[in-house]
Amino acid sequence: IVLSWLNYMNLTTSNSMERLKEVGVRKVNGARRRQLILQFMSESIMLNIIAILIASLLVIFSLPYLNAFTGKNLIIGLSWSTSLLLLFGIPLLGIAISGLYPAYILSGFKPAVVLKGKFANNPRTANLRQMFVVTQFLATIALMICTFVVIKQIKFLQNQPLGMNLNNIISIKGEIIDEEKNRNNNLKTLKGEIQKLAFVERVASAKTYPGEGYDDISATMGVTYPDGTEESRTVWYNYSIDENYIPLMGIEMLAGQQFSSQRDTNSFRVILNEKAARIMGFTNMDDAVNQKIKVGKNDHMIAGIMKDFHFFGLKEEMQPFIFFYNEVSRGLLVKLKPGTNSLSETEEAIRQLRAKWQELFPKSIFTYTFVDEKFAAVYNEEKVFSKVFMLFTILAIIIASLGLFGLAYYRCLVRTKEIGIRKVNGARVSEVVNMLNQDFIKWVIIAFLIACPIAWYAMHKWLENFAYKTDLSWWVFVTAGAIALVIALLTVSWQSWRAATRNPVESLRYE
Repeated sequence: IVLSWLNYMNLTTSNSMERLKEVGVRKVNGARRRQLILQFMSESIMLNIIAILIASLLVIFSLPYLNAFTGKNLIIGLSWSTSLLLLFGIPLLGIAISGLYPAYILSGFKPAVVLKGKFANNPRTANLRQMFVVTQFLATIALMICTFVVIKQIKFLQNQPLGMNLNNIISIKGEIIDEEKNRNNNLKTLKGEIQKLAFVERVASAKTYPGEGYDDISATMGVTYPDGTEESRTVWYNYSIDENYIPLMGIEMLAGQQFSSQRDTNSFRVILNEKAARIMGFTNMDDAVNQKIKVGKNDHMIAGIMKDFHFFGLKEEMQPFIFFYNEVSRGLLVKLKPGTNSLSETEEAIRQLRAKWQELFPKSIFTYTFVDEKFAAVYNEEKVFSKVFMLFTILAIIIASLGLFGLAYYRCLVRTKEIGIRKVNGARVSEVVNMLNQDFIKWVIIAFLIACPIAWYAMHKWLENFAYKTDLSWWVFVTAGAIALVIALLTVSWQSWRAATRNPVESLRYE
């Protein structure tokens, strides 16, 4: 909105050359300054009213697309105070900001000066217009830098190794109602039946899975380390798994052994992740194997150490995990065999899984989730954020280009006679175009120098929200500046070329 207001002020004052004679004639015929201000303010009011009507229609028609774009469920239901603010407050502010200055400038022309056309050389108004252009390109360059950094961060998160393989894993986590009998025995039977299916590579029991259910596994537990140190404040993550979970998830063991298929041998044995072992003081993972720790009131032996994996995604710091053995959990993870990728094969796999579930739990609802898709949703907020930034950047580029186009037109109009004289004296078209473009290049460079530290600080603070983050590469800033410069040159070069190729006779007859 602010960029649009600046643009309107810039274009209105730049267009004043075409209204010089009108204002001069009105003043000669007795028009007072107050009447001229009222005239120009009326024009601003009409433009704002038309903009409100068009914007309201756009909001109504674009709301479904906006909801799909952001993943929200926004509705048009505003309170009276909000409606008054939107329909009267912001437009009145816009009229005051965008209309008063042009009205004040245009109404202040002296008839003698106006009719001689000398206002065009007023350095004060020219400097203000330049400041408007610099401000617009400052915002544009800053938004471009921020957009590039957000996209770079998302790609960084998506491309980092997670320490696990979530491809072709389906989570079955149905809500088993109380009326269902023999719940645990039926879950064991269900595991065995699913494992027999032709498309299944492995089945595992798990309390939850990466991308969901963080509250189900977090706990502040009293843990006594092998050296006797007691720790009760650290948040540990206790996770119930069976012997198939680690190979199904593709997690690497650093030391010791996984849980075995015999329940008795797993009693009071736990597996730690690398982070938990280091918190307990182990630098060599082999040294932790067969050591005893106390969790709550029970003693446990460390059976093995697994490599760290990013259960919570790369937005969070690595957390300490203690894995307990549980042959049956409320959730099942099903790893499909490689090659089960087509839609028809996946649908058939889900149909057979549902059939097996309903055989043993006919009264309960079957639900399933693709674990990789659920895990990818961890970054949905950032993806929407990047899309919104990109949209704002495009809007800023359009607004800045319109302002620059108007100012380029004004500059060429002011220098019409100069261009004609230069051409008569042998100046080439390329020389004239370069002369007219030099000032605009200077303004973009100034905007770039101001925008870089602002964007760097903003993105530095935003990246602090991530435990694992990309770096603010120099090429991001250079690319944004180069794009802004190209946009500026393309915008002004058309006007410059038209002015440079104009017949010198027409230019010299201009006044």
